[in-house]
Amino acid sequence: MIALLGSLVFAVCMVQPMGGRMRLLAHAQFRYEFLLPTGLLIQLVPPILPASVVQAPLGAVTLLSWLAGSIVLILACALNWGYVGFRLVALGVALNALVITTNRGMPVATAALRYLGVNGTAQQMEALTPLYHLAGDGTTLVLLSDVLPVPGPGLIQSVVSLGDLVLMVGISLVVLDAAKSLLRASRTD
Repeated sequence: MIALLGSLVFAVCMVQPMGGRMRLLAHAQFRYEFLLPTGLLIQLVPPILPASVVQAPLGAVTLLSWLAGSIVLILACALNWGYVGFRLVALGVALNALVITTNRGMPVATAALRYLGVNGTAQQMEALTPLYHLAGDGTTLVLLSDVLPVPGPGLIQSVVSLGDLVLMVGISLVVLDAAKSLLRASRTD
């Protein structure tokens, strides 16, 4: 999640150097844009709910909510297919959904964690969130799972998947494209 937020911050910082205008981003209008935060909320709420609120096993609720949120996000991207960035966001979400569905959660490579200096156990990983677990012998689609370490200080440090990278590029392109499209539109008016 931090890496995705980082890509958004990066894109906003690049608007001006790429010829866009920051003030125009406030006027960006996407089709059914309310679906974007809705999909994210559907994905993020169950892991932060107290166990007493969730009647089913938290892992199952988290997995189902993440997949339902992914469907909403892909729908939002399809409705905004004219933006190349939304196509990449949809692809990134779909890649993550594929590996998460196949493995009943997102496998995280132990080697990538060790590279970052994190020596966690499966129990520690599941304590953080039931959506993630350490990759093992039964892991499928390993190349699509969280295998790429992102070094850095504190919160910046993470492990990302190929889907996350595609998502980051897509988010950046949506922001940059929106800022530049609006600039072109204001010049023709």
